[in-house]
Amino acid sequence: MNRLFHYTVGDNLPSILADGELTWARAGKEIAVWFSFDPDWEVGALKFWPVPPPGRMPYYGRDDLMRICGGLARIEVAPESAPSTWQDHVRLIERNPVTMVQVWVFPVWQTLRTLDMPRWRLSYKPVPRSKWLAVETDTGHGWGPMRGWEPS
Repeated sequence: MNRLFHYTVGDNLPSILADGELTWARAGKEIAVWFSFDPDWEVGALKFWPVPPPGRMPYYGRDDLMRICGGLARIEVAPESAPSTWQDHVRLIERNPVTMVQVWVFPVWQTLRTLDMPRWRLSYKPVPRSKWLAVETDTGHGWGPMRGWEPS
């Protein structure tokens, strides 16, 4: 468990590369940059359907994201770039009453807060390109280096 990745969809990759740093979601709902030690894909890197089709989960699966979001992408960073654990994050949220009011509306929070998610790491600061080890894409044939990208 030593390779750490920030997973995203291919459509987001050009703006991430242009920004030169990994930062929280532009919607302003995230307070951290999320990473995973999972070597294949992080199921938590999902997007929700505006209106789920009948019989479908309320979020897009990996195959859906691959098909409609320009493939998948991941950026590898050194583990020290994201030092906070899931349990660190839970403690931080639970110390902030405003955040807790927002979080308690999610029925899953009671379950999520008790999980030990050893594969998740977070950074509360942007992670600059100088800390990136690799940029890889998957368009349906497995992960491979993004052409033309070189570490700083």
